[in-house]
Amino acid sequence: MLKGSRSSRIVRSVSVVAILLSMGCGIAESTSKWKVVVRENPKDLFGSWVNVVLEHDGHRYFARCNNNKAGSTKGRTYGCGLHVGDTVKCQWYRDREQSKEYKGYDLICGDKRNEKGELDTFGENELLQIEREEK
Repeated sequence: MLKGSRSSRIVRSVSVVAILLSMGCGIAESTSKWKVVVRENPKDLFGSWVNVVLEHDGHRYFARCNNNKAGSTKGRTYGCGLHVGDTVKCQWYRDREQSKEYKGYDLICGDKRNEKGELDTFGENELLQIEREEK
């Protein structure tokens, strides 16, 4: 009886962790490939956002790409480097408002990583907010 109750507790604990992970809970999903299919440049030269559409897993994601990012080099800024036809590696942060480090962004695309090996939010990476999704 004792042995059965211990395994039941383990199963419950694993189930709770699986449910929390599936809900997002501010945890980043693994890196995957996304294709840029539309890019609309801002109407003025100093527009802070570029509208883009990306395809991933049979879905289309309508997003805004940050077009004025600080670079790792002091005084250098970067625009949105996503262009139609590009295939980029991106990591999805499902809970943009709860994430401490990535607050404000749903998707980060690129390869630049910080000293912890995590994607960073400097200009070399693309920082996106997903507006809507279509199947």
